[in-house]
Amino acid sequence: SKTGTMATPQPYPGLPIKAPQVPPAPGQVIVSYMVVEPELGCCKCDDLNGTGLALLIIGIIIFWPIALIPCFSASMKNKSQVPVYGYPGGVPPMAPPVPGQYAAPPPPAQYPPAQAAV
Repeated sequence: SKTGTMATPQPYPGLPIKAPQVPPAPGQVIVSYMVVEPELGCCKCDDLNGTGLALLIIGIIIFWPIALIPCFSASMKNKSQVPVYGYPGGVPPMAPPVPGQYAAPPPPAQYPPAQAAV
């Protein structure tokens, strides 16, 4: 058995994979997949399943205002999944300090001692 190796997370079978909203940062890997519920509402018809798409087309042909009904029904839309990114081991890697980034402040200015007035 190998030590120090992580199993690669597998997507849920049968669910389409969508791109994440935020791209991963350098060094991040896929740590899991998250199931996303479809958005419901007017003009949010991009996740329709076969039944929803058929009803949308029939609704457009018969009477266009009823065509948007499938867009408001969760049962006529497909769920999807997005990858979740994170750092291996859960902790972001520490970058080495930049030279001069943590330099000590310069010493205070040295003034010559005051001379006594004659």
